[in-house]
Amino acid sequence: LSSAEIGVTLDRQLRDLLCLAYGQPAAAVFDLRRYYHEPPQWHWTMRDGAGRLMAHAAVHDKTLGTPQGDIEAAGIGEVCVHPNYRGRGYLRQLLAAMHADLEKGPALFAILMGNPQIYTSSGYVLVNNKFLYRDGEHGNWREEHFDHAMVRAFSERPWPQGRIDLR
Repeated sequence: LSSAEIGVTLDRQLRDLLCLAYGQPAAAVFDLRRYYHEPPQWHWTMRDGAGRLMAHAAVHDKTLGTPQGDIEAAGIGEVCVHPNYRGRGYLRQLLAAMHADLEKGPALFAILMGNPQIYTSSGYVLVNNKFLYRDGEHGNWREEHFDHAMVRAFSERPWPQGRIDLR
């Protein structure tokens, strides 16, 4: 589902789910919009038999700068499962459907910042790069290593070494 296809009702449902799943202080942001730092281009959702929103993941189309040249990647964000549905494998199912679409290209990798206990079962591995990014709060450029940076490959190409510019 593209961001442009999201109407008023689904927008509110997504923001309510994000607020519930992330809690404060993130809920203060999600109450106003359905993304934390930048608007994603794509959304995957899962509903129960009664039509209630159970899970969500957003995808940001990204071009990452690397020492080996630019690469296309899918930045995964705003991932959440309603507390009543956690621990049942729904996130793994949602990610599998999302990955099946993403594997068609052009992204060579999916990248996210997350808990390895949650994402390794969906093919994500920790990476040890430094990342260059613009601080959303102040607009300053920062470079740092994230202990929870993870990627999933969609090709045989190895994940690049060195600094990654998240742009």
